[in-house]
Amino acid sequence: MLVTRLADLSLGPLIEHVKVLRRWLLRALDAVPGRLAREWKGAADANFADFIESRPESTWSPPPVVSAQLHDRLTDDEVRDARRIAASTVRDAWRNSSAADRLAIELHCLVHACGPGGSVAGLTSLEPPPTVHHSSRGVLASGGALRLADLVAHVITLAGVDLSSGLRVLDFGCSTGRVVRPLQAAYPGTEWHGCDPNVEAVGWAQSNLHNLHFHLSETEPPLPFPSERFDAVFGISVWSHFSPAAARRWLDEMARVLGPGGHLLITTHGFASAAHFAHQDK
Repeated sequence: MLVTRLADLSLGPLIEHVKVLRRWLLRALDAVPGRLAREWKGAADANFADFIESRPESTWSPPPVVSAQLHDRLTDDEVRDARRIAASTVRDAWRNSSAADRLAIELHCLVHACGPGGSVAGLTSLEPPPTVHHSSRGVLASGGALRLADLVAHVITLAGVDLSSGLRVLDFGCSTGRVVRPLQAAYPGTEWHGCDPNVEAVGWAQSNLHNLHFHLSETEPPLPFPSERFDAVFGISVWSHFSPAAARRWLDEMARVLGPGGHLLITTHGFASAAHFAHQDK
C-alpha cells in the first residue's frame, strides 16, 4: 500500500493529505457518471502504490482559455510588437514553448513593455515593491499569472460553469492577486474576490488593482463572508501548505461559503508528486 511505503520514508504529512484527498476523490467520483470515473475510483480504491507508480509524469498543460481571449484583443501591430519583444528578451523561452505558452509569453512581454500606467488587453504591468510578497516577478510575470488563470478557467468551465454569466468567484489565498488579475480581464462580468492573511499583499492589491475585491482573512476559519456567498472558489498552492487537520478545517469552510451547486478547485500534491517523494531517498 502507498501509505506503508510513504510511512517508511517519514512522509507522514503527505500520507495524511493523500488519505484525506482520496476520501474526497472517491466521494466526488461517486457522483460522476461514465466509464472513466469508475476506472479511476477502482484504481484509487485498490492498491494505491501500484496505481501511483504506474502513472507517467504528467506533461499536461491547460488550453489557453484566458490567454487566447486576451491575445485575440491585440491588434495586428501589437501582435508583431509582442513577438519582436519576445524574440529579443526571452528568446529561448518563447521559441521552445508550446503554442499555448507562446500566447501567454507574448502577452507578458507586451504588458511589460507598456510600462507603469499602461494597459494591454485589460492587463497592467503594476508589480508590488520588493518588500511585498509576490510569487514571481519580471517580464514573464507581468500582468499576472496567465497560465494559472488558464488552468482555473479551463477546469471551472469543464465543471459546467459559465464564467461570463455574472457569477461570484473567490481566489482563496490570493496574495497580491496575480491569478485573479487576468481572470478579471477575461471575464469582467464576473465578480472576482480574493482573500489572504498577508496584510501587505492584500493592502497592495486593494490599493492598486481595481474592479477586484480583496479581503484580509485569518489563518484559521471562518472567512469574513456569509454562508453560501460564492458560486466557485479556487485555491492555487494552498492546501499543499496545510497540516492534515488544517486541511480538513478549511475544506469545511469552503463548503460553508459555497452556494448550492458551487464548485471548489484546489491544487494538491498529486500522483506525480507522491511518486517523486516515494523514490526521492532511494
